[in-house]
Amino acid sequence: MSTEAQATRKYEPLSKPIYTAAQLVERMKEIADVAIVLSPFAGISEIPQGWRISERHVYAQVAEGDDGKGGRTLIGDLYKPFWAKGDTCAPTKLFILRIWMAAGGSILWSRRVDDRKDSRFVEWDAMLELRQLDTNVVKFPGNKRLDLREAADHNLTGDQLRQARKRITELAESEAILRGVRGVLALAQSYSIADLKSKPFVLYQAVPDYDMDDPIIKRMVAATQLGVVDRMFGPASPTPLLGTPQAAPLQITNGRGNGDQQTAVVNGELVNTQTGQVMEDASGFEPPPAQAQEPTIVCTCPCGDQMVVGPENARVSVAAVGTPRCPTCWPWNAKYDVKRHAELKNMEMPKIPTLTGEGAAVQHQAFLDAQKRKVAAGGAR
Repeated sequence: MSTEAQATRKYEPLSKPIYTAAQLVERMKEIADVAIVLSPFAGISEIPQGWRISERHVYAQVAEGDDGKGGRTLIGDLYKPFWAKGDTCAPTKLFILRIWMAAGGSILWSRRVDDRKDSRFVEWDAMLELRQLDTNVVKFPGNKRLDLREAADHNLTGDQLRQARKRITELAESEAILRGVRGVLALAQSYSIADLKSKPFVLYQAVPDYDMDDPIIKRMVAATQLGVVDRMFGPASPTPLLGTPQAAPLQITNGRGNGDQQTAVVNGELVNTQTGQVMEDASGFEPPPAQAQEPTIVCTCPCGDQMVVGPENARVSVAAVGTPRCPTCWPWNAKYDVKRHAELKNMEMPKIPTLTGEGAAVQHQAFLDAQKRKVAAGGAR
């Protein structure tokens, strides 16, 4: 192919599935100059039986807009970070997540892992999952430690630092997830604007290849799509009918009866597990009934701490403001953290919908003053 023809050639979506490793490698070579192929491998030896490879593509929306300072800036799916050099830009968080969804990836969990002692320091972990082209499911971690304390080296200006501190939890979670996505998909930090205007990101995913000529498989696929698998093929774990006698749980004990013989409780009777002989009534050895566990209640404060709230604190706070709060997020408590909530625009208390972080600080001070007056009045008496 001539250089001129290569320059004018554009990416064309695949018109048929890929069934063999040779077809996949050939396809990747074919589109190498017209697409940005995201693949952590250079080749694959085989595609397991019963599977085929689906090709997906995602285009970036590249546009420019007014930056509010008399200049132009990138808008849409790209932005120009301070570290980007020349004619390069970086994909936005939303665009990276679109790529991740196209790859068939999922986020298993995402959680804060620091000790929560300082509101200006957050460490976040995330675990991602993706089915590889050999159909093996792999997990990939992502982590972000965000330190916005005064002594930290963060290269942010005063206004940037204030805005980042307001959203420190969200920023840490986003960066942890995006680090995991970039790692598992081999996604670069930046790309040239020229490439992104003309080339899509291309990804490959292994999908089941059903033999729809088989009537049984055809029925199963239809049942799965309609959500009626249990009706057509029965539940995966049959539930016993009400009133059906059930064997009592076995309890193995040592040293009861003759020396070290093994015994077990079967339907309320103590049985020698070596001879099968019923030894005596064992009704007193039945396991105690299962105790209902109290549900875990988490603080819903927008500060993001998500501390566990005790049942009594949850009852009091829900009755008063409509949502559970822990002591450090409750303005009418001596442990309330004024600094952590000072910049919140809304405390998100349904029964006090207009309460801000500043207003909560006023309420807290009023509470402390009232407590002092009570102590003073008690001493006077």
